[in-house]
Amino acid sequence: MSVGICAHNEEKNISKIVGAVLREPIVDELIVVASGCTDRTVERLRPFNGDGRLQVIVEPTRTGKTSAFNIILASYRGDFLVSLPGDVIPTASAISRLVESFHDGVGVVGGLPIPSNGRDTVMDRVALLVWSYHNAALLKLERRGTLGHVSGEIFAVRRGVVEHLPPETVLDDAGLALAALQAGYRISIEPRATVLMNGARTPKDFVIQRRRNLVGHRQLSSQRHGFGGPPSLTFSNGLADSIEALASVLRASPSLAVALPPSIVLEALSRILAWVDWHKGRTHRIWEIAASTKGPN
Repeated sequence: MSVGICAHNEEKNISKIVGAVLREPIVDELIVVASGCTDRTVERLRPFNGDGRLQVIVEPTRTGKTSAFNIILASYRGDFLVSLPGDVIPTASAISRLVESFHDGVGVVGGLPIPSNGRDTVMDRVALLVWSYHNAALLKLERRGTLGHVSGEIFAVRRGVVEHLPPETVLDDAGLALAALQAGYRISIEPRATVLMNGARTPKDFVIQRRRNLVGHRQLSSQRHGFGGPPSLTFSNGLADSIEALASVLRASPSLAVALPPSIVLEALSRILAWVDWHKGRTHRIWEIAASTKGPN
């Protein structure tokens, strides 16, 4: 069982995520690709050098998340590969729960991201609302049998499902899930497999992340051919289901209603900017960093 982590300038969190992964008995191999790091990410990995399961691959120049992920795809040796970004923390047993969910015909299993934001600011509540909706919509799509997406914050793939992704792919998670569906596999969600992460704490960082994701999904839209998209594509996944998923979040956490108006404004702005990016040929293959999402979880 292999785990792969793509990291760029993750000195604040890398030792925590690597420690959490290596504490899981099921993990036989951990590959960290340090991609174009200019901070102390690689230095922070040195205390783990005595653990023979850890392999650190230094990519001198940052060439994009998918390029780093392709290095992991070409290197891992396990029957299953769990993918994590460098800015999350997997909760106890999350990795084993993913692997246990590989039933016959399932090629990719996704977990759920849990934002560690409090409720101190409006943007904290926006993060909680958006990610809670994301998770509720994923589970609803799975129950309906139209799931076509997994969260990039934690997912696992069976060996042989995908050997390589086109390097121009903006979103490795979306590209991999789509490739698995096209190859005849099913994808599923294991809600008990969770990671802690930081939601965007500024409007600027929210837009940075959303416009990149929207461009990435637009890149793949012509290849879907009836397969479902991410939860944020409300019309392609069913507007009624999307509204019901949002309503279920607000029923469970009424205090998040205050975040709905700013969330709508920020989402609209992100979609306009993503549309402009797409038509100007800006692909976001090398991601702009959303600074407020970085730091210890």
